[in-house]
Amino acid sequence: KMAKDSSIELGKLGDTLAKQSRIVGTTGKNYQTLEFAAKRAGTSVHHIGDGMKKLARQMINAQQGNRTVVETFDALDIKVTDTNGKMRSAYDVFLDLADRSQTLGDSAERTGTLMLLLGRSGANMTNFMDQGSDGIREMEAELSNLGGYMDDKMLATSEEFVDRVADMEHAMRGAQIEVGEHLLPSII
Repeated sequence: KMAKDSSIELGKLGDTLAKQSRIVGTTGKNYQTLEFAAKRAGTSVHHIGDGMKKLARQMINAQQGNRTVVETFDALDIKVTDTNGKMRSAYDVFLDLADRSQTLGDSAERTGTLMLLLGRSGANMTNFMDQGSDGIREMEAELSNLGGYMDDKMLATSEEFVDRVADMEHAMRGAQIEVGEHLLPSII
């Protein structure tokens, strides 16, 4: 029973990781790195996810010419597009932001910059950003050493498992509805 329960929980976790990584716009491995680094830094992966979503929006705003956002990225010397004019990944820009935020020190400017680019979550991520990209990469290596990554195949299997459980739950509901349609009128 314990192995079964553990497997079910692992399936649910894998499903969540896979779906959240897509929502945030990064790979499953990168999302797992951020989750682990967030725990180690004493913040929530929800703050990281919300911040990444806001950062992606701000990258688009910069690409569309929003002056305040463009000036902020320029002041930090962060490029949102590559040399071919293609949008960089939000994860890579996030790592650049982690490095640049270190240079701002503990200041209102740093908090304001993080909040502008990462939304309200930026204020909750200062400890996380203190580690810079090197610290985040160290967390990646540490999580790998711990054997804590689910690979893409495991994430996909987890999603399929949770989807099939949902299918079974709704099939059972359908059977209950069919029985109830015949029984409920006779009970009333």
